[in-house]
Amino acid sequence: MKGVNFTIEPRLVHCYELKLKSFEPPYFTVSVDTGPGFYVRSLINDLGLAVGSCAHVCELQRTKQGPFTLYHSLHKDQWTLKNVIQNIIKFRKTINIYYRNFELDKKGSGW
Repeated sequence: MKGVNFTIEPRLVHCYELKLKSFEPPYFTVSVDTGPGFYVRSLINDLGLAVGSCAHVCELQRTKQGPFTLYHSLHKDQWTLKNVIQNIIKFRKTINIYYRNFELDKKGSGW
């Protein structure tokens, strides 16, 4: 397989909070609260470049997506069509409100 070079165009994204959770060189752990479109892997790469070195992500866990947290997620042993459909129905109102507000924000902010 050949490597492919590409360029990611800069765009406005939001980082609401960045916390250093642990630092044991050469490893560190951060907690990041961001808006949509934020690439955590790019942040880590940029941090490495900023200190004249390199950095990459060894582990990444999304703990929140929109209005949902890990608390709302189905555990792997619960992944059945029935459970997925039940949860979509259960959270339909929350999903609709979130995406309606997201689309309004998207239009208003020039996304």
